[in-house]
Amino acid sequence: MSDTRIVYGAGCLWWDNVEKAASRGGIPCCPFCGSVLFEVSDQKIWDEWAKRFEEDGHPNYTKLLTFMRGKCFKKMEDAEKAFAAQGEKGKENE
Repeated sequence: MSDTRIVYGAGCLWWDNVEKAASRGGIPCCPFCGSVLFEVSDQKIWDEWAKRFEEDGHPNYTKLLTFMRGKCFKKMEDAEKAFAAQGEKGKENE
């Protein structure tokens, strides 16, 4: 049985499956910057949180979050700039 946990940064915006996290003294951490990670039990919960946040007035949040998966950003502004910079490339996959 695979581990279904989704982990996300306490000090960065990295997120992904727990299997993709690094480890520091047995504690899951960001594989890029070493930030310790929080966790949720599965992708369904993560997706529900994102959907609620988007519906609460943050358009395109789920697309931004999908783009951010596996990438380490220190600030949301940096993630948003990188997402915007992908331009039409992101629309090709819709």
